[in-house]
Amino acid sequence: MSEDITVHVLIADSHLERIDGVVSGLRAAGLRDLTVLAEVGLVQGVVREDALAGLEQVPGVSAVERSREVRVPPPGPGPQ
Repeated sequence: MSEDITVHVLIADSHLERIDGVVSGLRAAGLRDLTVLAEVGLVQGVVREDALAGLEQVPGVSAVERSREVRVPPPGPGPQ
């Protein structure tokens, strides 16, 4: 079974005026729970890992990156 991952999708400058069509293509390729930042050409969402390659094939997609989690240790003695 494929794991769900959070991704950031960069929209090509040439498709920013047609971002709604790109978003529709991303949904059809399996992206869900979307947050669309149209002003900067970025879409965040969740996709099954086995569908990741399909997102890169959507016309207007410039890049797809996995989201990374950053953790900070709890405060304690010593340098932070």
